[in-house]
Amino acid sequence: MACEQVDGFMQMYCKLKQNILLNGYSQSTLVNYARCISKISLHFNALPWVIDEEKINEYLLLVKEKEGRSMSYFKHTVYGLRYLFRSMGHESTILKAPRIKRTFNLPMVLSKEECKQLFKTPQNSKNKLLLMLAYGCGLRIREVVNIRVTDVYFDRRQLHIRQSKCWKDRYVTLPELLIVKLKEHVYNKEPNEFLFKGNAANGGMSTSGVQWVMREIVRKSGLTKQPSLHTLRHSFATHAIEDGQNLFRIKEQLGHENIETTMRYLHVARVYDPKQFTSPFDTLFLVK
Repeated sequence: MACEQVDGFMQMYCKLKQNILLNGYSQSTLVNYARCISKISLHFNALPWVIDEEKINEYLLLVKEKEGRSMSYFKHTVYGLRYLFRSMGHESTILKAPRIKRTFNLPMVLSKEECKQLFKTPQNSKNKLLLMLAYGCGLRIREVVNIRVTDVYFDRRQLHIRQSKCWKDRYVTLPELLIVKLKEHVYNKEPNEFLFKGNAANGGMSTSGVQWVMREIVRKSGLTKQPSLHTLRHSFATHAIEDGQNLFRIKEQLGHENIETTMRYLHVARVYDPKQFTSPFDTLFLVK
């Protein structure tokens, strides 16, 4: 809408998109920044760098205090404007926006019993496998939807994650208990390219489609918590620590840039005793 209503917005967006993608940022970063920048441009019917600094700060206060707006939306607005001004050569107009303190929030984590309850819920074998694989390998939602059949190495018990966050590849360990189910899925569902077929333009599943599947399964599961698919990744990391897996191996499995990111799960996990790494999915059903 901003492309149609605000003069020069389309050209600005094209340059912003090129800059973000060339610098290795993700598509989701582009979407979040562009959405917030378009909102402020529509609000003032002008490109951000011609808006008075005081008016921008008044707008930011409005965004921060507006009912229903999340803190992440406020952060995306501030960071998006700062990135836009830097990348477009308007450093002198970078607003003196409030400094955003880094928060330390512990993630929601399911217990192993809650994971088992969740995995028993789906009647659809594809959806069941999708959830178990997301947990069993500690995957992000975009990693799940982008898995191709050729990325699964049964003989090496590995899954090739391609061009994930910050455009990095990695290999993750496949749980022993999922290999048979994966082989059955490939044989019975006959996926052509992507492991999980869907209605996306490329023939795979979309992230919104996976989110819908997760919400429906949670609704039917009887869980009192409201986990997202990313909760399974948090649960994987926490359970891996509790199973005594090496913290650096967990870091590699999750694809974290820094060990500090992985270490936050120490605040959630109850036990830590390093030993050889195996997926927590392989010990999941040993819990009575």
